[in-house]
Amino acid sequence: MHDDRWLSAPDPKKMDEASLLPPPPYSGTFGWNVKLVLDRVISASIFALLSPLIVLLGILIRLDSNGPVFFRQERVTQRGRRFLCLKFRTMHDRADTSPHLKFLDRLIAGHNPGHACPDGTDAFKLVDDRRVTRVGRHLRRLSLDELPQLWNVIKGDLSLVGPQAPQAFEVERYRPEWLRRLAVPAGLTGPWQVDGRGRVPYERMIGMDLHYVDHWSLKYDLALISRTAKAVLSGRGAH
Repeated sequence: MHDDRWLSAPDPKKMDEASLLPPPPYSGTFGWNVKLVLDRVISASIFALLSPLIVLLGILIRLDSNGPVFFRQERVTQRGRRFLCLKFRTMHDRADTSPHLKFLDRLIAGHNPGHACPDGTDAFKLVDDRRVTRVGRHLRRLSLDELPQLWNVIKGDLSLVGPQAPQAFEVERYRPEWLRRLAVPAGLTGPWQVDGRGRVPYERMIGMDLHYVDHWSLKYDLALISRTAKAVLSGRGAH
């Protein structure tokens, strides 16, 4: 049995430290500027192309359970800037968020919460969460719940590719060396979303994102975009 007490104390100063992070050395280069242009062009094109699907999914969500179509949650992007991340609602309206926060806190502290996937392998996301709706379970499996985040990319809150956007709750529990993860904009997809998803420990996920920050290139971004579709269609690690 796990102790329900949260394992780590928050440090609000971490958000202030994030705001002082220097830009990465490739910021302002031709390749980086191309990335910023592609963010808007590709995301706007995909959003327009998939708009009928987005409308259909919104209708299915409303028919399946009471509550709003979209779920908004404050997340953190480059240098600690906060924004409202937009997703399709996959849980019952007004679901209790404390189980997720306690689970996440154990992950950040390096403890395995003891969950497993149906195939018996370790899972580092909540599995068989009863708060998830019937439609929501399918949306999560195919990562369709994240389609509205294309709007966040169009607005400039997110990049198409980058580290996963954390909650302030997470940043306040970061080790000092982890803050470098916020040196670049958070992404709709990225190393963890493609190669990890719910099957790698939190520290490993941070390491994957730090590797991205340290070794970014436009070629790296394009490779991750091309591999994202395969990871989504396989449903590997999604819950």
